[in-house]
Amino acid sequence: MSLLETVVNDIPRLLSWRRSMRNEREQRLHRFVLEALGTLSCIGEPANGERLSFRTIEYRIRLRHGEDPDYAEQCGVPGLDDPDRDEKIRTVLRGMQRKTLLRAHLLDRWSVA
Repeated sequence: MSLLETVVNDIPRLLSWRRSMRNEREQRLHRFVLEALGTLSCIGEPANGERLSFRTIEYRIRLRHGEDPDYAEQCGVPGLDDPDRDEKIRTVLRGMQRKTLLRAHLLDRWSVA
């Protein structure tokens, strides 16, 4: 078997590995956001289904980031000094919405699904 054939045969395995690594990083990021929102420490959901503004979510993520910056970096949270931080956090929230972890509401408000 030639080197080219070996590489071609390994492409599906390599793509699968890359996809699993991306999914793992995304899951860590989503878990970080949920931790920042305080949902992982709750036994049950609040009866009123709290809706949080984007600014509140960003502030909670900022606080959580300050508590453990190494963990935040490992999870892929945008840096505190990143000029595109708000847009990147919105992108994360939309990804969490697609995975039905969060719900989007009018006026840039979010709730845990």
